[in-house]
Amino acid sequence: MSIRFALAIALATASGPALAQPAPAQTSAAKSQKIMELLDLTSPLSEMQQSMTHNFELSFSKGMTADANFKALEARKPGLGNALNAAVSKELARIVPGELTHLRSAMAEVYQQVLTERDLDDAIAFFRSPAGARMLARMKAGGQRNLDDLRDGGQTGQGVTAILNGTLAKAAAAGIEGMSAEDSKAIAEFGMKDASREMQAAMPQITSIVARESEAIAQRLVEKIQPVIGAAIQHHLAGS
Repeated sequence: MSIRFALAIALATASGPALAQPAPAQTSAAKSQKIMELLDLTSPLSEMQQSMTHNFELSFSKGMTADANFKALEARKPGLGNALNAAVSKELARIVPGELTHLRSAMAEVYQQVLTERDLDDAIAFFRSPAGARMLARMKAGGQRNLDDLRDGGQTGQGVTAILNGTLAKAAAAGIEGMSAEDSKAIAEFGMKDASREMQAAMPQITSIVARESEAIAQRLVEKIQPVIGAAIQHHLAGS
């Protein structure tokens, strides 16, 4: 027996003058490496995976338990919900990292265009500093709370972009409020650098990319998860 869940809501979610040509390639490779280092500091892949998986799992579970067909099957064969949640979590752990490469590549392209290597050096140095690390931690905490509200509200499209921009502003404010005088001074000094100004100017483009890519990822995840759900249902119902 099969069942269809409303998975669409699961995620709101490379002669003489030519000899000199290798140098730009080396510079480009070095710059690309620095961009990935900056992304690892500000948007670690592990945290992106954890957040996306968490949001998908919550939305899936909520939609599943509200489904009348699921309720009937759960009554017929208790434990179905646990089996489906486990199957979905296992599949997400397998496929989400690959999906996030699209998003990371798009974010990296923006930084490739707007940040110089000097900018990247300054940004990396700041976010590796104690003040930068503390600011990031506070921003991420505030941003996640607002993103939870975004997910629960079911916002999509341009609404997502607008709310993400608002979330960024709130998170940035949260990242500065209540910090020590020493940290505030370090943050202010970084704020005067070109790297800080360029990153702030690029943020609307970044958030637009996040919104667009998240919707595309959501659709691909739904398509990949559906057969896993069907197989898990059949396996559970066929069990003793």
